[in-house]
Amino acid sequence: MLKSHPDKLLLDHLSEVSEKAYSLLEGKKISFSLPGLSNDLIKEVIRIVAAFHDIGKGTTFFQYLLEGKDTEYYRPDLKKYYETRQYSQHALISSLFVLYVLEDFLSHREVDPDVASALRLFAYLAVKRHHGNLDYAENEITVDRLQKKLLSIQVEAFSEPEIQKIIDKFLGPGIGFDGFKQFIKQEEYEQILEELTDWLYDLEDRDKEEIIEFVLLFVLIYSSLLYSDKEDVIMNKSWTKQTIDIETKIVEYRERMGFDQPQSDIDRHKNKAYYSTLENVDKVFRREQFLYSISLPTGLGKTITSLAVAERIRKKAGYKQGSIIINIPFTSIIDQNFQVFSQILQSEDSAILLKHHHLSEPKYKQGDQSLDYEESLFLIETWESAVVTTTFVQLLETLLKVDKTKILKIPNLINSVIILDEVQTIDYQLWNIVRLVFKTFARVFNTYFILVTATQPFIFEPGKEIQELVPEYRNYFGLFNRTKFINKGQVQEDEFFEFCLDYIEENPSQDVLIILNTRKHTRQLFTYLRDNFVDSRRDIYYLSTLITPFERKQIISLLKNHTDRQKIVVSTQLVEAGVDISMDTVIRQLAPLDSLIQAAGRANRYNEHEQPSYVFVYEIEEWQRSSNFIYGADLLNKTRQLLSQFPDEIEEVD
Repeated sequence: MLKSHPDKLLLDHLSEVSEKAYSLLEGKKISFSLPGLSNDLIKEVIRIVAAFHDIGKGTTFFQYLLEGKDTEYYRPDLKKYYETRQYSQHALISSLFVLYVLEDFLSHREVDPDVASALRLFAYLAVKRHHGNLDYAENEITVDRLQKKLLSIQVEAFSEPEIQKIIDKFLGPGIGFDGFKQFIKQEEYEQILEELTDWLYDLEDRDKEEIIEFVLLFVLIYSSLLYSDKEDVIMNKSWTKQTIDIETKIVEYRERMGFDQPQSDIDRHKNKAYYSTLENVDKVFRREQFLYSISLPTGLGKTITSLAVAERIRKKAGYKQGSIIINIPFTSIIDQNFQVFSQILQSEDSAILLKHHHLSEPKYKQGDQSLDYEESLFLIETWESAVVTTTFVQLLETLLKVDKTKILKIPNLINSVIILDEVQTIDYQLWNIVRLVFKTFARVFNTYFILVTATQPFIFEPGKEIQELVPEYRNYFGLFNRTKFINKGQVQEDEFFEFCLDYIEENPSQDVLIILNTRKHTRQLFTYLRDNFVDSRRDIYYLSTLITPFERKQIISLLKNHTDRQKIVVSTQLVEAGVDISMDTVIRQLAPLDSLIQAAGRANRYNEHEQPSYVFVYEIEEWQRSSNFIYGADLLNKTRQLLSQFPDEIEEVD
């Protein structure tokens, strides 16, 4: 009996992967606009891809390799020895078999020629690279002279009766293995691959959104195969995503925390923003409107409001199994927000709430137990959870790169709700591609995006492409006068260092946060301040990615404690977006306007002072080049020009 793995029959493996791949899209709403491309057709092609992705394991070479005979295999009929490992490669011949089957399958259906070419090419590429990294598509299509020789030998080494049984199981009578042997030995695939190469080059002249749709079709086929294949090999049991009534959990949490009984002005405004935004979702939500925004000033509860809005949208869209994916720019904020979500959902079960970034522990918890490493890694990397907290990097690499380790997540992004918290941190040079991909991805996979920030970037056109959810949101920005910009202009490094030293010394009751653009300069300033303050009246803290996430988390926790000692913090911009601390004064090196506003959000955050807190803005002459490298000269020039049009002092209300 042919095997796919040492402990598994080939027929069983192909059957299970095929069934899983086909069922992945069951109940999912997918809306390609490519002519004649129905969900049923996509599912049938994916079923064929999955059913035959490992058909090349049916050679004697591969079976010998499984048995540990990985040196040489003797062919008595040819009186020749073959190196077993070389001839046991199965991906290319499997991909050509899928191509051979699809030629027949698509010829019996009325399929648009463009779509037929796409399905044939994408199926071929998906199977060919289900074990390796994908090269440029045009390089993958070519079959070279050595590969042709390999194929002609491999095709004679199949256990034909058993292979025919597998073919009959999935396709019924009509496709014979003899025909495929002829297809390989006569190199009939050459002409088909040439046609597909021409089609691929012609694709470059299409409309950008149409090109992205074709890319998404490939990603769907590829990710469905990869997901199903990995699950069959790794998971010891079938997996069902858990559901939880998030809306009820948020109501209970708000009652426990007393948020429903506000005591201060800022809490009353938080409450109003929360309820009015949720009510507005009911008024403005439309199934075909996939892009939304929540624009609120710092400190008005965007984290909880956005989760409640995402759950409301998920329910209104009718996505019972859809996930909520919360994307955050920095790992320090993920840890902070994850604690809040844990308190809301009251669960440590990873199927309910999952944290995923490059430093998170690869453990998938079920109750008090953790799954083994391979199972945990698979469920974490595929985002198998009702609520996922992760980074922008994870999301953008999934959407913008065809990387097989990343696109495993795609099946769980279909019919989901994606929150981008502190969305202004996306590099403006990516705005055009983000706009195109998000719009097309959202429409094709019926996935909703919510962009959340106090400084909404102009990625999408308000009112046309994206719908604001906070009613009269501009009014909230006029409620507070917590901070005042003091534009100090350009100075030299030694002047800046002296100002920081003198200000801290002359204002011993003020906690001071100093934000610089590079780690090198934060380290220089921290060392300078530490060496000059030898007394014990103040604590000096350092924050950047030069210290471990654990240490950063500890420091942020210490900054929230109220003591009589003066706190001085020297940090990079990682402290700007979403970090829940409130200082008395902020000193900020010149940065793009949204960064300056976000930095100001770390001062007098809860309106605890009657007078506005100072936010000093400095440009350090010697550091201009490194700042241009970090942010780009264009954004910094725009910010300089804008600030020059205003007085040296600008209050928050303005």
